[in-house]
Amino acid sequence: NLSNVNFTDTILTGTNFTGSTLTSTNFTNVDFNNRNFTGYNFTSANFTNTNLINANLTNAKLISADLTGTNLIGTTLTGTNFSNVNLSSKTLSSYNLTNTNFTNANLSNINITNSTVTGTIFTGANLSNAHYADFSICPTISIGGCIDFLVNTFTATPQRNPAIAMDINGNFVVTWESYQDGGAGVFGSYGIYGQRYTSTGSPVGTEFRVNTYTNDLQVNSSVAMDINGNFVVTWESNTQDGSGSGIYGQRYTSTGSLAGSEFRINTTNSSEINSSVTMNDEGYFVVSWQSSNQDGDGYGIFAQKFNYDGSSSGSEFQVNTYTTSHQRSSAIAMDNNGEFVITWESGYQEGVQNKYGVYARRYGSSGAPIGSEFLVNTYTTNDQRLSSVDMDSSGDFVVSWQSYGQDTSGGGIYAQRYKNDGTKNGSEFKVNTYITSDQTKPSVSMRNNGDFFITWGSRNQDGSNYGIFGQRYTSTGLTNGIEFQVNSYTTGNQVLPSVALDNDGDFVITWSGPGTGDNGIEGVFLRRYTFN
Repeated sequence: NLSNVNFTDTILTGTNFTGSTLTSTNFTNVDFNNRNFTGYNFTSANFTNTNLINANLTNAKLISADLTGTNLIGTTLTGTNFSNVNLSSKTLSSYNLTNTNFTNANLSNINITNSTVTGTIFTGANLSNAHYADFSICPTISIGGCIDFLVNTFTATPQRNPAIAMDINGNFVVTWESYQDGGAGVFGSYGIYGQRYTSTGSPVGTEFRVNTYTNDLQVNSSVAMDINGNFVVTWESNTQDGSGSGIYGQRYTSTGSLAGSEFRINTTNSSEINSSVTMNDEGYFVVSWQSSNQDGDGYGIFAQKFNYDGSSSGSEFQVNTYTTSHQRSSAIAMDNNGEFVITWESGYQEGVQNKYGVYARRYGSSGAPIGSEFLVNTYTTNDQRLSSVDMDSSGDFVVSWQSYGQDTSGGGIYAQRYKNDGTKNGSEFKVNTYITSDQTKPSVSMRNNGDFFITWGSRNQDGSNYGIFGQRYTSTGLTNGIEFQVNSYTTGNQVLPSVALDNDGDFVITWSGPGTGDNGIEGVFLRRYTFN
């Protein structure tokens, strides 16, 4: 039993430790080059300035060990447990880290580019400014290989701004705006199109046009799906309601058949844009949007509830109570009981001119508000904008947004978790680990058990303008793995990501931009992943 024994500066060449207890042992300044410590338990041991060059630490336990100044050049680390260890600024480039455990380890500024990370555990690890992009473009959670799948089949014109929804079994639908309707005017030919997929990623049928009315333009689609695969698509349609833009919708059955005709959602003619739709397991749905001057000053947020058969439930209602300046860019999420939350960005509300913050309001299943609107972001310097929200089956929810200047370099992605009673669950937290330049336009999706995923666009991180990145989280808010690059095609701008999770944890990310097969023009692409 060598627990707590001090071997500082001791020569241990050839010493045999087989079967010895080595927890909390002090090996400061000891030379262990080329030693085989497979399976050894070094929990809380001190390896300060120790040489472990070319040593074998396969399946060894170094939980809470002190590795300050430790030399790990050439060390075998397969299956090594580094839980709670400070490995900040270490270089582990091109190592085999298969099944290595970095739970709650400090990996800030670590270099693990080109390393193998199959089965590697990063839960709770600090990965701020870590260097790992060389392997993260194709993480082991990727399904179907490391390629971007083209969604649209019509490639003669731009296809952009996708949205995605998924049922509990992983079947999903992608919608987007496509410049192929043939309407009048230079900007008059965008329409809303969709493509259905099975849970294995196989297309179901061909792409289809959603909107029936094709004059002028139809843009900015949103889509939601119930537990059985029935879905609803909403969008803004220019001039259709006789006053600027209006919000319209179309319901579909799980087989992709039309469920009734397209229908108008807003009842007031005030130029309505930027709809967002959510649906619970039973098919009840709620749509929110922004409406010009309807609340008396600039844009305001309005919403309408619907029954599972598509009939309206009550009248459209105003969401924001603060009406000065603009309230805009709403997002919405609902739990299985029909309770829902709406988020938006609000100008001037924090007392600063031209300053935006993220606000939210909760509602019961009857549509009655639960409490007042509330500020989501804690950091209030500069703008917080472009929120996204999702909710698990019990009503816990998470909000993500873009915050300017908070991560010290342009826009960054932040988030806040909430309990089902509307109280904060922990503090707001930074999502992106790469902080250079801008990270923008987050999209969040949540499993029924509370696990969630956030994706966003990041400028210059993939080496060429904007690319798509993502981060998994457990239901307790801990990171699950590391931030990773989604798009494999990096030329030009890959932007406007949207994500959906199923109940097993499989998820799909879609975005628009140039890519393979899009005829050199903007297309819609997707990648499939498993959460586990």
